[in-house]
Amino acid sequence: MGVFVGLLVALLASGCGLLLDTAPGNADHRVPDASFDASADVGADVGLPDTIASTLDGGTVDAAADPPWETAFRLTPGPETCPPGFVFAEWAGGCKEESRDCAGWQVSIFVDPPVTPWQEIRGRVRGLQGQTPDAFLRDATSLDAVYVDGVSITTEAPRQHIWTFAAGLMKPDRGPSGNSCPCDNGYPAPALLGDAWTCETGNDANTYENRLIYTEDVLWDADGDAHGAGCALVTDPGEFYVRLAEPTEARIEIRLMADDCDDNVAIVELDLDVR
Repeated sequence: MGVFVGLLVALLASGCGLLLDTAPGNADHRVPDASFDASADVGADVGLPDTIASTLDGGTVDAAADPPWETAFRLTPGPETCPPGFVFAEWAGGCKEESRDCAGWQVSIFVDPPVTPWQEIRGRVRGLQGQTPDAFLRDATSLDAVYVDGVSITTEAPRQHIWTFAAGLMKPDRGPSGNSCPCDNGYPAPALLGDAWTCETGNDANTYENRLIYTEDVLWDADGDAHGAGCALVTDPGEFYVRLAEPTEARIEIRLMADDCDDNVAIVELDLDVR
């Protein structure tokens, strides 16, 4: 018996293994082979940086580089170049509506984006004021109706708001309450616009006249006193940038609108880029 036990110990020490029964009902104690999945996202757990620097050719490789901006629209005001529905206003050197309804009017430019889908949009808008625009209408609740005297930029219906440029009557405490920009004692911007709006008046006088045009103070430029949400002066109020919540293939709609016959704005510059 002692010889048998000694022989068994010797066999184990020499590296010879015992074959265990792996039939159903019995545990398999063999260690499975380790495997490597080459398709696994090995960077997910180690936090690879978004930007990877490379010294190849002295350059830098950006793994998360944004796509380039693509030109979507450039307005070229002129007697023969204003979009359909617009006419050239010689007093402004810009494009204005061809016809209007005294109960409120709007005229649209539809822009086919150069890339789809797109999610980011930037642009610049400049205008000139004629007569007596009233900035924002009181209690506006829809992007589909006239809600501002000025320029509205949205996606095509169903409309998603991008930016609004409003023209007010005059500076604060100089005219009827509610007709100037929100920060000049006018009606507040509609809540549906969020913070994506800019308002300015081209009228620096102490009075206003229904037939007067204001060509010395360009609307929404860096030389005036345009305000945005929070009533802080905007460095370059005509420039904007918006990133939509989700990518879209929708066309861009630019509308010039007003709520009566005495509200007049001409667009003298309008540039849009998307990506």
